[in-house]
Amino acid sequence: KCYTTLSDKYNIEYKVTLDNENTFVPITLYAGNIDDGIIISRDTVYSLPHYSEMLEFGKYYSAVAKYKHKGRVINAVDGQELRKKLDESSCDESCYTIQGDVLDLRLK
Repeated sequence: KCYTTLSDKYNIEYKVTLDNENTFVPITLYAGNIDDGIIISRDTVYSLPHYSEMLEFGKYYSAVAKYKHKGRVINAVDGQELRKKLDESSCDESCYTIQGDVLDLRLK
């Protein structure tokens, strides 16, 4: 997607696995790495697609999704820098593309 106008904030999409054992998935979002980052929010995904609150570009974000599987807890982790890039050649007019706007927290 290419956006001709874009604010300084954007939503990250959470990709999670919803199934019979995990009808909802708790997510903790961090500014920085999960080991030493600051918790930004705690959320629960009940349906897809699901998005974070508005986040600033140019920063690294990571998240942990907690799943249940046969009585055990499994954590799925992903992290990326949320970036916007000015593209002056792909479209008829200058526009922005976004990178790092999806955190893949699905079970493998």
